[in-house]
Amino acid sequence: MPTLPPYKFSPKDILQKMFDISSKYRKKMELLSTDLTNESDARIFFFGNIAHLLQNKAIFLSSYSFLKENNLVISQMENIDFYGVDKLYKNLNSNIEKNIINEFQTCLLLETFIELEGFMRRLGKSLSPAINITKAEPLFNKVIDETTADTAHKEFLKIIRYLRNTIHNKGMQTISTPAIIYKDKKYDFIVDENSMTVSSVDASSEPTMFNIEIMLDLIDNLYEVMEKIVSTSVVSSISDISFYYNVEDLD
Repeated sequence: MPTLPPYKFSPKDILQKMFDISSKYRKKMELLSTDLTNESDARIFFFGNIAHLLQNKAIFLSSYSFLKENNLVISQMENIDFYGVDKLYKNLNSNIEKNIINEFQTCLLLETFIELEGFMRRLGKSLSPAINITKAEPLFNKVIDETTADTAHKEFLKIIRYLRNTIHNKGMQTISTPAIIYKDKKYDFIVDENSMTVSSVDASSEPTMFNIEIMLDLIDNLYEVMEKIVSTSVVSSISDISFYYNVEDLD
């Protein structure tokens, strides 16, 4: 089984990374707020909501950093696999750490997916008013086909979607899926085990389990993908993507 390598970041480093990523989303929100006439445009809400989400979790983590520095937290949370809830809870010694795991694994990743899926549905409606796709995968693929037309973006969003699905199952991958390649990294979802591993495509590194560093890298990569989508001419030409649904959209 793969193991976690020595953790490279201190809590302070993690906080800085979170604020740096949040800053990217916030700056894009501010730029869109200047360019778009409707302050309730879904593009503004998407980037702004992710920025606020990261800031809120960073504040939460800063509380943990204080507790750890004062020896109020016993085990080394930074070296814990962030994937299978049941498995990692056995390695925790305090309710504080369990709450932090829940905030990051469940709340940060799943709330990011909720923002992503909600925005993609609104964008899909704006691109094709007659669109009525209920499942995330065909919806995401449809949006990519009509915007960046980049198959790598489809693969990346597949990673996010699989993480969301398996975390709903407490880390259990029940269906065999091929490894997903993105930016020279291979993402493996291991059947019947509470684990997702990441390794280099050229096998120059050992597979490592899903952790907070990988999670933040994915949210950083999500910014790049979504920024390219909203910057395409087809999306830029849409004057208003309403954040709020009309009554007729709910039929």
